[in-house]
Amino acid sequence: MPSASGTIATPSSQKAIGLALKGTIDKLLKLLPSGLDRQLQSLVGLPEQTLLDGAFRLAPSLRIDAAEAERLQKLRVLLEGIEAALVKSQNQSALDSARQRGRTIKHELVAKGELVSAAALADALGISRQAVHKAAKASRLFSLEAGGREHYFPAFQADPDVRAGGLEDVLAILRSESDWSKWVFFTTPSGSLGGITPVQGLSQGRKEAVLAAARAYIER
Repeated sequence: MPSASGTIATPSSQKAIGLALKGTIDKLLKLLPSGLDRQLQSLVGLPEQTLLDGAFRLAPSLRIDAAEAERLQKLRVLLEGIEAALVKSQNQSALDSARQRGRTIKHELVAKGELVSAAALADALGISRQAVHKAAKASRLFSLEAGGREHYFPAFQADPDVRAGGLEDVLAILRSESDWSKWVFFTTPSGSLGGITPVQGLSQGRKEAVLAAARAYIER
């Protein structure tokens, strides 16, 4: 959750915020009349429609004066605000963790040489960097955002066997997929290919089987 300074709170600080909010809720429940706190706790997890049905049935018999109604309204607003803050904190923590895992994976792929720069791919293919970017724009190659502004290209696109095996035909089928979705397709073992990846399938000359797998992938 963004702090007052505009920075993103760390997972540890978000946990502290969550604990503090839980403590506030516990204190609020202790201020309620004896037994009511347990009744409220018992409502947690009930379907919203069940709660609404019960409220409509009980409403005619309730005797609440104006002052009490105002106090209940304030409590309701406060509890809703606390709940929203908790959800936001938990969602931000999960989002931050996912982003960090994504950055780590991308950096590892670059370090292993599985993702290479446009210049490196151009050298491997014997063409210019401009030609590489032009081919990517035409969906005859694809690149991946790996952190920062620079994009990296899957190195298997320079493999002559993969290219001769039908790489561009597969990319034509996957044109509407995101770049990372294309990466997942090419590098994930496929049951329809006997447990090998589509990259391996292309390098082994199994073009038709890989094309069929690509069509199935976009229809999933």
